[in-house]
Amino acid sequence: MSKSRDILILQAFPEELRLASARESSGVVEVSHLSSFWCRSKSDDTSALCDQTTLDALAAYVEDRGWAQRELICIVGGPGVSCQHYDLPPLKGPALRQAAILKLKQQLHFEVSDAVVAVDIALNALGVPENQVRVDVSAIQRDIAQAAIDAASTARLHLTAITAAPAAYARLAADWTSETSGSRAILQIEEKSCTLVILNGPTPFVTTELPMGAGDITTALMRPIISGENVIQLDESAAAALRNEIGVPSPRQDVVSLQVTGDRILPLLEPVLQKLSKNITQWLSFAATCNNGQAITSVALTGVGGTIHGLAASLASRLGLEVTSGPRIGDHVRLGAETDGVDVESLGLMVAGTRFWRELPDLIPEELRYRKRVNSIKRVLVWSGPFAAAVLFTFGLLFEQVGRTLAHEVAHNSSRLVEAQALIEGRAKMARQTETALNLAGQIEGFVECSPSWVGVFKELSLVLPSELRVLEYTSRTNASGMNLVVKAGVHTSKTQRTFDDVVAQTLLLLERSSFFKRVEMSVNRTPQSEDLGAAGVLTIELELAYGARKANG
Repeated sequence: MSKSRDILILQAFPEELRLASARESSGVVEVSHLSSFWCRSKSDDTSALCDQTTLDALAAYVEDRGWAQRELICIVGGPGVSCQHYDLPPLKGPALRQAAILKLKQQLHFEVSDAVVAVDIALNALGVPENQVRVDVSAIQRDIAQAAIDAASTARLHLTAITAAPAAYARLAADWTSETSGSRAILQIEEKSCTLVILNGPTPFVTTELPMGAGDITTALMRPIISGENVIQLDESAAAALRNEIGVPSPRQDVVSLQVTGDRILPLLEPVLQKLSKNITQWLSFAATCNNGQAITSVALTGVGGTIHGLAASLASRLGLEVTSGPRIGDHVRLGAETDGVDVESLGLMVAGTRFWRELPDLIPEELRYRKRVNSIKRVLVWSGPFAAAVLFTFGLLFEQVGRTLAHEVAHNSSRLVEAQALIEGRAKMARQTETALNLAGQIEGFVECSPSWVGVFKELSLVLPSELRVLEYTSRTNASGMNLVVKAGVHTSKTQRTFDDVVAQTLLLLERSSFFKRVEMSVNRTPQSEDLGAAGVLTIELELAYGARKANG
């Protein structure tokens, strides 16, 4: 497919299919004929690709514009896809894929046996430990991939690739980042979702979708606004206009259109901002454990959210980090026909899909790719068959004459060839057995070295836990995500000036900041327990351990 040729980009999310024609020219993507097809089902657990009414509307739209047999790139987002980055031993071929799938199985929220998985080695990746390689792994539920194939078939389009929306955003973020940029995060905020990409230079090492977007701010502004004795209630269009007008206001800012000040608006936005900040904080903490403990100090907002006034400053005050408006999607887009009223900042996936689809993970099932290769070979044979037959006939006559001359030598050396073949087959069998043994040894060694560092865990607990806690019991639990440690401790506040609640709050804060733990859950019992009668209460802490990276050899 030529770079300058128009292609169709289909964005597939739980509630919406978005189709447009796109063309790249000199690094700028021209987008035209943009249309959305909304799904009747509002479930976040599926995809609009699975809604037949939506697919019928898509097929009718394609037919009306005469787009049959056009190339189609399908970009899928939502809970049905996952993108991960792993540092693995330098295995090859099936062994590397098997190791990546074993790691993916621990984190995937759907069955890996029912998924289409793409495994790619990231070349020239930064921040990778010695004697390991960075592997990018993308997965999509097989029924969603099949739904994309069926949708293309129904619309009579040529499905060229299926890829994951987080991977497309990650590739776009890498294009914006240089090797001297250090560790930073880019948050792509769209109307219905966010994608957080955390990079070391231009190398992504954490990519995830967050289940919220700029539309949540619009929804919050539709709640009643109290102004003295007046109650202001906005519909969706008025709330969207207010969001574009004021964004996240300061408390004393005048909201001219409503004749109120910002302190009447902020309580409506506070739950949305707190939820977004909490999600970002959790992923930044996880990223630090994947980055040798190095904290991420800056976040760049792009997409629709990057243009919301005051959002960056509000997040900066909550996160304690530098938050800025990042690169503008509009700098890379030119709008064509049938795009009236389109926000160019919402076209990040269109830009990424058009510019980088050849580099993105292809999630078309292997059996379909095999059928395509077979059909291509058949077409070539049909067109070249007569010419090939004439050439083969001519060469056949020549080879017959040469064959008579060489027949004696072939018979003389045939026995030696049989012996050599037997030796080669024996050596090949021994090489395969040796490679299998080495692969198994490497997998076992990596699994052992990536087990939790218990010495480090208990040292960390001895440094982090407040002096008012007296540990009564340690218990370990194993679940699908790994190893959990349960700590039961009595809280003794009689000899200090701090209250029971202060001790609990400090304990939670210190444990959440620790790079040894991915998740912290607490339960409190203020009733004195028989095993520690002097305690003001008992605190039960469940810690999900963060497994360490495999050590370098040598």
